[in-house]
Amino acid sequence: MGLKLRSNRIPALTLSNLPASVDEGQSISPIISFAAADNNIIAPNLSFNAYWEISGVGIGSTDFEDVGVDGNPDAGTTLTGYVNLTENTTSKQFPIGIRSDNFTDLNVNETATFSIYSNAARTELIESDTFIINDTSMGEPQFDFLLVGGGGGGGSCSSGTIAQSCAGGGGAGGVLVVSNEPISIGSTIYCRVASTQTSHANGFNSFLSENTSSGTVLHEIKGGGKGSRDGNSNSVYAASYAADPFGASGGGGAGWYHSSGAGSGSYGNNGGNGNSNSGGGGGGGYGSPGGNYTAFGNVSAGDGGVGYDLSNFLSELSGFIAGGGGGGGFYQYGISGPSSYPAGTGGLGGGGAGGFQGSAGGDADDNTGSGGGGASPRYYGTWPNHSTFASPGGDGGSGVIYLKYIAPEPLFTYTGTQTVTEYIVSSGGGTKKYQVHKLTSSGSLTRIS
Repeated sequence: MGLKLRSNRIPALTLSNLPASVDEGQSISPIISFAAADNNIIAPNLSFNAYWEISGVGIGSTDFEDVGVDGNPDAGTTLTGYVNLTENTTSKQFPIGIRSDNFTDLNVNETATFSIYSNAARTELIESDTFIINDTSMGEPQFDFLLVGGGGGGGSCSSGTIAQSCAGGGGAGGVLVVSNEPISIGSTIYCRVASTQTSHANGFNSFLSENTSSGTVLHEIKGGGKGSRDGNSNSVYAASYAADPFGASGGGGAGWYHSSGAGSGSYGNNGGNGNSNSGGGGGGGYGSPGGNYTAFGNVSAGDGGVGYDLSNFLSELSGFIAGGGGGGGFYQYGISGPSSYPAGTGGLGGGGAGGFQGSAGGDADDNTGSGGGGASPRYYGTWPNHSTFASPGGDGGSGVIYLKYIAPEPLFTYTGTQTVTEYIVSSGGGTKKYQVHKLTSSGSLTRIS
């Protein structure tokens, strides 16, 4: 006859069926059993819980999924649970899925430890074993692009006998995010990066095309609108020279005569309004419209609109691009002499500052897609026999293209100018290694692996 197990007797347990290694996307099926030596001395009505746990450096709950019901996983985690063994059920087997998480772990593979304990606090270890999780996330990467069009040129001030006038800031280039673009090994995509706009004109477009610059266009984004030229009613550069609704964001309106801002383009926001006896309007940015003139005690021009936050494309990036250009400062020459009022500043994201005290508009930084600043007039002579020199608007910033993907090494060559930076993003027990290409001039992008 069988022997009755004492109430304080802890059965001997065994752990089996753990593989030496397992790929992400597969599963393990551990078996927890009473030891063979105890199978003939198990007490009637025995119910015993064996508590299991998975641990290891870099191991997190998100590495696993779909724990079988016999594993009784603890709420909110896939790393702990228990199995119940009885006199009739002396062995339990249950699956645990290994999640394929698209993480590129710094050490490629991770070592996990599976342990069983006799108490819920998991302080009384019975047995443990290790297995390796093979990182298979290096399948076909997802390629994401960020395209930024060129900024519009700032408005200029003309020469002649013009009293009180100023020009609007240029609008920002458009911003386009392209997700999961398919690029096979050996294929080429031509990347057109919008060049600097050195004239009073709309910004240039940026685009991706198949193989060459003349290939089929895959994706395209427009440049920003030009800022309005000075708006004095005696000038040929009045309202008809407001930026047309072409670019990503409208250019700012001119001061003195033309009181309406330029129209918005296909993307982004309007430029701000100029007004009579006031500063020029700021160019629109990706994130907000350009500012209108202000008249709180002093008349001043509008600031450019706010740009695009690069952390929206990748959390590890920082800074803004595609800001609007500032409006030109108001400047007048009266009986008591010249009076000048502040020009607008470039919007957050690199827009050029407006002209101040009779000067050209400020240039936007290269590879920001930001609008150039609007000009304010420069005077010579004495009142009332004074005239103005022509003041040019600021240059619109050239565009830029970003490419990001997960890989241990860069997968592309580029014939143009680029910088490639690795960014490490840790989450849920895994570590993503992003490669980010910043393309600052046009060229051919070819996948090599």
